[in-house]
Amino acid sequence: MTTEAVPIIKRLIYTVKQARQQLGDMSKGVFYKEKNAGRLRTFKVGGRTYITDDALREYIERCENQLS
Repeated sequence: MTTEAVPIIKRLIYTVKQARQQLGDMSKGVFYKEKNAGRLRTFKVGGRTYITDDALREYIERCENQLS
């Protein structure tokens, strides 16, 4: 009997709630403050706001670099 590896699927986009959870349960206020300041890239589909995985990683990297 052989077992095949199950591919890991990378999430490409997050809702605001999901993105905030990924950012350590960031508050809505701080999330939108960062978004409105242009530090957190988002996009809209209809009335819903999303953030890409790449944008989250870039934001985290910028925050880490500020601490250095």
